[in-house]
Amino acid sequence: MKAAKLAFLSLLLGLPGAALAQTTAAAPVIASFSAVGPGDSPAPGDPAAGAGPMNITFSDGTSAAFGLETDAVYGDQVGFLDVQLSPDKTTLGYLESFDDCIQPSPCAMELSLWRGGKVVYRFRPQVGMVWGWQFSPDGRAIYVQTGYPQNDTVGVYHEILLGSGREAATYDPDNEDGQAPPPAGGAGKPASAAAKPDWVANFRDPTQ
Repeated sequence: MKAAKLAFLSLLLGLPGAALAQTTAAAPVIASFSAVGPGDSPAPGDPAAGAGPMNITFSDGTSAAFGLETDAVYGDQVGFLDVQLSPDKTTLGYLESFDDCIQPSPCAMELSLWRGGKVVYRFRPQVGMVWGWQFSPDGRAIYVQTGYPQNDTVGVYHEILLGSGREAATYDPDNEDGQAPPPAGGAGKPASAAAKPDWVANFRDPTQ
């Protein structure tokens, strides 16, 4: 009952928690997945990446599939990138890439989480694009690295709690005076940007 009230309240407020509240429900276990379609060349280091459709097989033998989307701002999605499975194997995460970018190659403008037949959460940076992301080891959060497509040597790091959609921490190497930048999507209040979280070390060094 509490979960239903929280989801309804979040829906009224327009917060990501409305969708994320659904992640507490039981979902089928994903046995395999692939976004590599006919004629696709998988992205380096990511054999599941491609133009799709995204094909998913569950542990009970059933399957599901979905294709590329059209975004009101960026137009037609051109591919799935950096596809990852949650530690409990019930949630699939992937980056959506679009041609509408200031660099020659497509940009990953959005991170989506798919669970139980639908997208349950989307992350879109307030500025720039998604450089990389990962699930936390316990699957209760996602860590996201964002930055501009070109001429950005630092980037910004976000920790987002999947139970609520709240941005629990933001680390900005350009802003280490303890004054954190506003949270993506306006959800929650990020922790101080002064302390560098341990999980930041798992991402690529933007200066290399």
